[in-house]
Amino acid sequence: MRLFILPALTIISLSALAAEQHVSFDSLPTSVQRAALLEMHSGIMRGCSSETENGKTIYEVETFTSKGKRDLSFDASGNLVEVEEQIPLASVPAAALQGLKKQAAGGTIRSVESVKRGNTTGYEAVVVKQGKRHEVAVDAKGNPTHD
Repeated sequence: MRLFILPALTIISLSALAAEQHVSFDSLPTSVQRAALLEMHSGIMRGCSSETENGKTIYEVETFTSKGKRDLSFDASGNLVEVEEQIPLASVPAAALQGLKKQAAGGTIRSVESVKRGNTTGYEAVVVKQGKRHEVAVDAKGNPTHD
């Protein structure tokens, strides 16, 4: 029995290392703080977090703008890695919307975010089906993605 417990604890510990941890803005690297302030525009900061996976730390700054939720992700050098921005369903390109609806498979799309990574934009939606919430994601052409 003891032989099973040690590997299980190791797996749990490694999983915890990859988990998102809430942090204060002041604890972010200075380069990330500067970049976040420039990228926030007129948004209001809601919180910050960090996540380390495969030795790489990503810092996320959650903001809220007049248009809705906008999350900014930076690497340790302050380079913008990803922007997730709440958008109206009507502004999703037709191909992506068709893909989201197909992924929703009869569920109701509750909210949509554009996800920009470099020059690539994808779309994520929160779907409610039979009382259960889940996320679906597609690329700009409507092809399913695994985020």
